Amino acid sequence: MNKIFCLILAAVLAAPAYAAYYTPDQIKALQEKLSAVKEPSRKANLEARIAVLSMDNPTFETVLKTTETIYAKYNRPKREGHVRVCGFAIWPYAKFAPDAYKLAVSDKLHHVAWKLVVRFQSQLGFSDQTAFDILANDILEHRVAQPGAVKQIVARMLVIAPNCDPAKVKTALNKLNRLLSPRLLEDKAKWEPAVAMIRTALETY
Repeated sequence: MNKIFCLILAAVLAAPAYAAYYTPDQIKALQEKLSAVKEPSRKANLEARIAVLSMDNPTFETVLKTTETIYAKYNRPKREGHVRVCGFAIWPYAKFAPDAYKLAVSDKLHHVAWKLVVRFQSQLGFSDQTAFDILANDILEHRVAQPGAVKQIVARMLVIAPNCDPAKVKTALNKLNRLLSPRLLEDKAKWEPAVAMIRTALETY
C-alpha cells in the first residue's frame, strides 16, 4: 500500500502545475473553426483563445503580450485585446485576477473590473468594506449603468454588507435608491429587481 501511495504521489508531483487547458484535439477543432471565421474581431478573439489556452504554465505577461500581438495583427484596438486578456482571468485562469484587475482599472474597462471584484474579492485582497465601496461607486459614478449588471452588483453588495460599517452601508444604499428609483419610470421591468433589493435592505438599517 505504501509503495502504491508513493508512486501516486510521485506522479502528482511530477505533473506540471498548469498544463495546457485545451487538449490537442480541442485545439485542432478550434483551428478548423478559425479558418472559417472572417470578421477580424471574432478572428482575433478565437486565435488568442487558441494561443493562450494551449500554453503550458502561462504567465500573465505572456498572455498579455501574446494577445496584444494577435489583436495587432488584425488591426484591432489594444483595448479590445485587453478585454480578452481580462476574460482569461475570469475563465479559466483565476490566478491572473490581481493583474487583470489592475489592467482593467488602468484601461477603464469598468464592465470587466466589477466582475473581477465580485468573483475574486479574496484573490484581490479586498476587505468586505473595500469591495462594498468599490462596487457602490461603480454604480454611483455611472461606470456601470446596465440594469442586469447593476442587479448583480447590488446582490453582491448585500451579501457582504453585514460585515461592513452599517452607517456607510446605509449612506450608500440611500444614494443608490435616489439614483436608481427614477429609472423605474424609464423601464420598470428591468430596473425593479435592483431597486427592490436596495429598498428592502434599507428597511434593516
